[in-house]
Amino acid sequence: MATIRGKPKKQIGYKIPTDLQKKIDSLIAKEEFSNQADIITASLRSYFDKRDFEDVVESKVVSFLKSEDGLKLLHELANK
Repeated sequence: MATIRGKPKKQIGYKIPTDLQKKIDSLIAKEEFSNQADIITASLRSYFDKRDFEDVVESKVVSFLKSEDGLKLLHELANK
């Protein structure tokens, strides 16, 4: 298994839609990324970071809404 920046890597195969390949090629041409693997890795990290953030926010919102203050707020909003 190859490593990049000290993390083990596993090679996978992926058929990419042509429109996305053109966008990837454009980013590489602009030197925003070195190669396709870097773009795909950055995209996946961004996706999972966003999901993790949304999970934390959802958990905190649900906890608040179940609290006394949250229930009070819901009651106030329902009676407007």
